[in-house]
Amino acid sequence: PAAAEVLLAPGQGLRPPADAAFLAAAAPRLVLLSSGRHAASTARRAAWAAMGAEVHDTALEGALLVDVPPVGASRLRAWRAEAQRYWQTERGGARLH
Repeated sequence: PAAAEVLLAPGQGLRPPADAAFLAAAAPRLVLLSSGRHAASTARRAAWAAMGAEVHDTALEGALLVDVPPVGASRLRAWRAEAQRYWQTERGGARLH
């Protein structure tokens, strides 16, 4: 496999794939875990981080957006870091009081 800057972890990121050769070849800089709001797991994140990747989890950070430019490093944005509540932002339309 070719090197990958971003890897979407399979199976909600339950554990890294056992194929060490694949992981060494892919060598992702970012690993994204897509899991439910109450499914955050420190052990799961630590297992992926042990590969040397920066790990992000939707259970903790909400929606993850990755900007991939034609040249240069990808940039990750986490929704919860940018907007605490959708309905409290200008993008959310009418504000509730």
